[in-house]
Amino acid sequence: MDDATAVPWVFVDDWRIAISFFGVALGLVLLGIVSVLAWGSEASLAGAILLSAATFLSAFSAFLIVPRLFRRGVRSFRLVVDQSIEQVEGRVRQALESEGRAVQVHRVGRGKRNVRVLEIGGTPWRFRLEERSSRESSGGLLGGTEVIQASVLRSTDPDAARLRMVVGLGLSGVMTDG
Repeated sequence: MDDATAVPWVFVDDWRIAISFFGVALGLVLLGIVSVLAWGSEASLAGAILLSAATFLSAFSAFLIVPRLFRRGVRSFRLVVDQSIEQVEGRVRQALESEGRAVQVHRVGRGKRNVRVLEIGGTPWRFRLEERSSRESSGGLLGGTEVIQASVLRSTDPDAARLRMVVGLGLSGVMTDG
């Protein structure tokens, strides 16, 4: 298996997503204010519509994207595995320990969601395992576990990439397109 194509990790820059949503919301507010100032009361309906859209985008960002920033960090990588969270936890732990890394597992109780955080001794990164909800699709049930490497400072960090490769190879054969 080629190291470059062994694992389909997906890079997510949550900071850029949050800034984009807040930036568009700010742009809509400014556009509404400028339209009302330029055209007066004739543009008040357009200004109200733009303000409503900006309020929605701001609320969407504040309630959905900002908490994701706190859970996953500014940048993260994700991988979807078609196994239970217990099996994935064992495989990830085994892969990391085979590299000589000390791994601590913390179970995070979040209502119905089963979440585990694997902290790796000597590194700023952590792996977050989240149980995906099962739902029907044309091919059957979709479920499994989402493996997230969180707190990645740079997307090109070689040590973080090495850990992703080790975990991905440990999970090879049980991955799905997520």
